[in-house]
Amino acid sequence: MDTNQLRSLPPRARAVMLRLMLLALYPSSPRAVAGLPDQPGMPGFDPSEGPKRQRGCAHLLALVMLAAMAIAGALVATPAHAGTWHVDMNVASYHTEAWARRALNQINPGLGVAWHANRTWALAGGVYTNSYRRSTVYALAEWTPIQIGKVGHWHVDAGLAGGLVSGYRRDEVAMEPLAGGALVRLIAPHGVALNLVGVPNEDAKRTGFIGFQLSFPLH
Repeated sequence: MDTNQLRSLPPRARAVMLRLMLLALYPSSPRAVAGLPDQPGMPGFDPSEGPKRQRGCAHLLALVMLAAMAIAGALVATPAHAGTWHVDMNVASYHTEAWARRALNQINPGLGVAWHANRTWALAGGVYTNSYRRSTVYALAEWTPIQIGKVGHWHVDAGLAGGLVSGYRRDEVAMEPLAGGALVRLIAPHGVALNLVGVPNEDAKRTGFIGFQLSFPLH
């Protein structure tokens, strides 16, 4: 994304994009962004692992996310693909396993941006605090072909979301850094939405969850 495209974004979307670029270039906690615990005694802490690999993983995932957003920005620059920008706020999660609801973090604050080409396709990227109390950087494609009509100007879109995430280990998410799940978007008048992302249990040790995210359009 060049400087002209960056200037063309709404002010709030531009501020979020600049913050993500800073994260990609200067992650404040390379271990956390790469999905590794910061403190001795936490599960997965390995003092022998060098920081170079950690920073490399964090940079790669963050830059992949920014590349996806740059593609979206290039499309926005053409009148035929105007699309809409949204600010996404990650809020919380509900885990399907009882042990996970006791042991894991259920409050997952975060901030991101999404570009909606239409009601069917979108690209999203951002950062949030995951259930293992680590920072996660994500870049996702969202596909919602199921679109249930409007009742009082409310409607529901449903489908799938998938892409890349950091901040997890293989014993937590078997396919990391790949991730995916079902997506249901409850859309209120004026475009404000509640996004529900559902991921099923992989096994007894890898809990499923429903993630909650608020989305605000930038008009």
